[in-house]
This record gives sequence, structure tokens and C-alpha cells, in this order.
Amino acid sequence: MMCTAAGHVPPQRVRGVLGVAAPRPATAIASPPKPAPAAPQRNCISDPGNAPAPPAACAQAATVVQPHQVLRALICHEQLNRTLSPWASGEATVSSANRVNTAGGVNGAPERTVDRAMVTLTGSAACKAAAAGVGQSCVLADGRPAVQVLAAVKTVTATLTPTEAHLLKTNPATASLALLPSVKLLGQELEAFTKTMKRATDVHGAHLAQRCFLRLYGWELVCTGGPDTYALRSYWQWQQHGSLREYLIRCLEHPDIRMGRAMFIAALQQVLQLLRTLSRAGIVLGDLKLDNMLVDAHGHVTLSDVDGAGLLEEGLLRTTQLVAAQAAAQAAAMWSDPVAAEAAVWRAADLMFTQEPPTMITDAFAPLEMKVFQSMCGASHQHLVGASLGALLAALQPVLLAAGRTGCFYFITELHGLAMGLQTLAHIDRPDLQGVWWQLEAIGARWV
Repeated sequence: MMCTAAGHVPPQRVRGVLGVAAPRPATAIASPPKPAPAAPQRNCISDPGNAPAPPAACAQAATVVQPHQVLRALICHEQLNRTLSPWASGEATVSSANRVNTAGGVNGAPERTVDRAMVTLTGSAACKAAAAGVGQSCVLADGRPAVQVLAAVKTVTATLTPTEAHLLKTNPATASLALLPSVKLLGQELEAFTKTMKRATDVHGAHLAQRCFLRLYGWELVCTGGPDTYALRSYWQWQQHGSLREYLIRCLEHPDIRMGRAMFIAALQQVLQLLRTLSRAGIVLGDLKLDNMLVDAHGHVTLSDVDGAGLLEEGLLRTTQLVAAQAAAQAAAMWSDPVAAEAAVWRAADLMFTQEPPTMITDAFAPLEMKVFQSMCGASHQHLVGASLGALLAALQPVLLAAGRTGCFYFITELHGLAMGLQTLAHIDRPDLQGVWWQLEAIGARWV
């Protein structure tokens, strides 16, 4: 027991904020202020809540935003309008990667690579994949749930210029994609994909839009080994049969010759259906070619690499839709063909140039209107497909003839004539899609 002197009243004590008893005077008379006592040294391990505050320099360093976080936010907010949020850092682990394609990397252009890889997703990325029915669920060795998916990993790598790097490091709050053109190039394909998918979804609905375009699983921005060098990785649906160009070659190598030819014609008819879908949505792809159309395990053709897309002005598209519907209704009322009446309106719309010129053109396939007017229209698709298809068939002709496969030689020679007919100099002279469809059916009837 504590002993006190006679007449001395022990001070009352109350519990303080940190659980330490604090003295309280017995009288109501205010005492003069006293300097605050030095903080007691406590054991931070046994009592972490009472740990001393970190030094000011450490606290400031902990709140510093890393440059790649700034760039990731700029791409998401400015370029993608927050419609396509990135995966958190470290949620995607790539393994068993095989390089499929490499391009760029010269004259300051970003390097672009495509890998076939097994990707393990964790965290929120795994939850999104599982909810979308993508990949196969599994449990990692450390007990974390994950999803594994076979994907095409596209990586775009760019190095900031000295001016861009200085701006990002000294004043990141004022950074924007307008001041960081190297960063804008990283997200160019994602930007085109989001606006193209939005237009296709608005016109045709989500189901048809997703069937026409390659599926995007997610993306992330990472720092690479070099100084001020960043890589944007996007993860896409892997297509088993690769590009349409490779698929058409394999069709001609099919052991059942007639079956192979039928698959060849069917694939080209799918391309015409895709062109019709693009036409009705006012979408023009500047780099449309066989290499940028992919085929899945079931022979279904989808569009990829849409970073060269241009869109018909939205008001003009709405007007075309209204006029086409009215033309179809009037034709039906007059016992005429409503489908033909509607197609005539869209044929006229296919001759109108897009509001913004498409980019990412393959020079060897570029139509005359792009070279002269720096713009393209729906009818430009016929030229692009005809040019890329014609180049493939022209390369196959001597190979088949040398191998003694005269039947296949004459088959692709007839198709080559069709492809050449799509490449008229004037875009107004190109055949419409329905006429090309009928030509394909006639060739199939003769050779299948």
C-alpha cells in the first residue's frame, strides 16, 4: 500500500488515450501550463499501436506516387475514359511463353511483341475471369485461389524521351498524354478497341460485338529493366488456328480436298459477314488484312488489331439507319424487296469517308483514296481484303502448279480473279458485299 503524508490528498487518475493513467488535479483551480513530457520509449513489437512516429523523410517517401502509377492512371482516365481499368500490379503471372510475332522498335517506334503464354491470374483479376467464365480455376501452392488461362500476350514497349522523363519526375501532377506522346502510343490499341467495341455494341448489341472482335481479358502497365522504359501488356483470347492467312493455307492442305475447299469458301464468307457488321456500325479498319483476322478451334473468324480504326460520324450513322428502315418499309408496302432497298441505302453510306482517318495502314494494301484523300470508307474494306487475299493466292499459284496440284491451282486462280476485282482504283466502282457473296457461292458450287 502506498503511504501518504498527513493532510495530503492523492491525485485522482483517469485513463488516457493510449491507456496510460494521466493525473487530474483535485481542485478546480487551473494550473499553469507545463511542457509536454517526452514520449516514453515503448516496445513497438509488443505494443505496435504505441510505436513512435516514423521520421518525416520516411513518411514522405511512403506517400510518393511511382511514375508508372501516374502513367497507368493517365492511360485509364484520359485515353480509355475509365471504361477499361487495369489489373493491379502483380495479379498476372506469365509462364510457358512462346514468341509469335515481333514488330516495331526502330526509328523511335514502340516495340510490339505477341506471345502465346499460360497466364495465372490472382486477386481481383482472377475474380473477374471466373465471373466471365474465362480459364480454369485452381489453387496455388500458398493456398491462394487463381485462374489459369491460355492467352495471347501483346506487349508494347516504349522509352520516354528526356523531356518526358523530366516532366514525369519533377511535376507529375501536371502530366498529361498530350505532353507524353510516347505513353499515348502505348495505349493506342486499347483506345481504338474500346471505342470500336462501344460503337459495335451500341449498334449490334454486346453478343454480336463480342463474336466479331477478339476478346480482351485485361491489361497492365509495368516497369522494365531500362531507365524510363515502360511496357503495356494486354491479354487477349488465344485463337487456336492463328491468322486467317495460315488457316487458308491449311485448308488447301486438308487430306479431303473437297472439304478443304469448302472450309476455304466458308471462311471467306465469314469475312464478308464481318464486313457487313462493320458497315452497319460505321466502322472502318485501316489495317484490315488476313493477318489481322484470327480463327478459333471451331473455324470461327474474328477481327483483331483494330488500332487503325476510324468511325463514321454518329449523326450521319443515325440518319442512315433511319433512311434504310424507311426504304425497307416502303419497299415492303409496294410488294418489292425490302432487303435490297435497305442494302442500297447502306451501299451509299459505304461510299462516305469517316470523320477521322484510319491509321496503321499496310502500305502494300492501301487503297487509292487513302493515298490521295488520306481517308477511307466502308468500301475501302473490299480493297483491303482483295489486296491481302490476292497477295496470298498469287504466292500459292506457282507452288501448287509445281507440285502438280492442278485442281487446287485452278481453284485459287478463280479466287484470285475475284480478289483482283475488289481492288478497283475508284471506291465507287467496287462491287457490293452481296455481289461478292454470290460470286463465292458460284465458285464453291463449281469446285466443292
